[in-house]
Amino acid sequence: MVLAIRQGSRIVAVNALDANNQNDTRIVLPEASQRKIITLSSTFANLPKGQCEVLLAARDVYSNLEDKKDYSVRFANENMWDNGYNKLGVIQVS
Repeated sequence: MVLAIRQGSRIVAVNALDANNQNDTRIVLPEASQRKIITLSSTFANLPKGQCEVLLAARDVYSNLEDKKDYSVRFANENMWDNGYNKLGVIQVS
């Protein structure tokens, strides 16, 4: 999984790893009580102040498919898909 912050046309993205250093979205099960705790492999340092979008890309684990958006997990909600990312919300950086 890739967690990203977008401000204007700038996107800062980092790999999100689970507690076992896995980056495989196939192990996330659709149970309401399941919680997946992730850690970030780097920080979002030096973000300019202002509004930013929070994005999530759940890409295929195979290296020959990971850059192909057609093989990414795409949330079914309306107006969430944006060029390979699922829009999760907006945050204010101060």
